[in-house]
Amino acid sequence: MSSEINKLSNLVSNHLKIVDKRITGNEQFHWNRLKRTPQILKQKIKFAGGSYTVDQTFNELDEELLVIDASIKKLIKYTKVFGESMNQVLSNSVCSAESFQNLIDPYTNLKSDSQILEDAYATWSKITKYKHKVKDVFVENEIDHLVSSVEKKLSEITKIYKAVFKKIELRKTALLDYDKVYNDHESLLLKQEQSELTLKQNNQLYSLERKLDDTKIRYTRINSLLVRELPLLIRLTQEVMGYVQAHIYYVHLTFCYQVAERIKETEFIENDVNKIVTDFMLMNDPIVQEIETSILTSHQAESNNDYNKTKESYCYALHDFAGQESQTCDFPKGTKSRFLLGMELGGKAIKRKIGQFPSNYVQLI
Repeated sequence: MSSEINKLSNLVSNHLKIVDKRITGNEQFHWNRLKRTPQILKQKIKFAGGSYTVDQTFNELDEELLVIDASIKKLIKYTKVFGESMNQVLSNSVCSAESFQNLIDPYTNLKSDSQILEDAYATWSKITKYKHKVKDVFVENEIDHLVSSVEKKLSEITKIYKAVFKKIELRKTALLDYDKVYNDHESLLLKQEQSELTLKQNNQLYSLERKLDDTKIRYTRINSLLVRELPLLIRLTQEVMGYVQAHIYYVHLTFCYQVAERIKETEFIENDVNKIVTDFMLMNDPIVQEIETSILTSHQAESNNDYNKTKESYCYALHDFAGQESQTCDFPKGTKSRFLLGMELGGKAIKRKIGQFPSNYVQLI
């Protein structure tokens, strides 16, 4: 056992010596090589947009641009909903008026009192007038113009934003190209410092220096253009959105003003909505209850008849029976008779006679 432990100990010791030699020897890893992240790793983890090169000003503008683009799409969507809702308010008001017209229609009033009929007709006329006044509110042209103009203006802005986003994608591509060339160039510079360059790598180093200048110029040109122009685009977009919101507010005020002016022209209805509904229920409920009661009574009578029919059956006398009491019903053997199951064979009709008899003397048919 001890020999096996010694062998295992020696094996571990030898491996540790090899590891120590590789770490502390002449072939130790140069930590300067880790200064820059490999390009493929940067693209996978998407650090800083896939690059270690960070322009904070552009990043802030890019984030603001995305927020505004989302706001534009929401404004287009909810402007349509807003226009539809204004038209829906008017149509719902007309439907409500028609419903109340049907509730208090004087020609369907069950009471014949002349004063009640006159009051009902007066209220009905006021509601009719209200309905026509609501129909007179005409803002459909303004609403259609609002929705179409907002959609047209904001759609033009979204087209501009699509072009800007394409430019931003070109910037990202130029930045990745610049980073890749920069990484390759610096890697060769590190090898040059350690005198590890081959002739081919030496030629490649000079080629990368020229390519590095080209990629840097391309990236700098696009980035500078975006940083310079994006603030102006954002400011103009915000102004346009402000005008659009003011237009929406104006149309809404026009709508509210027209509705208020038309309703002012209608006469005041003394009875509020709740009282109109309550009066209708008071008149309608007794009639409904009377109809329901008559239906239930008729249905119950039919059910009882059906029940009695189903309870009738017949039996066959197995033996002669001669009762000693007056309440019994005598019958000879072989008699067939009708009886009610609900009477448990106690109440028996034999030849139009009713009386008691023992159940073990008969058999159900």
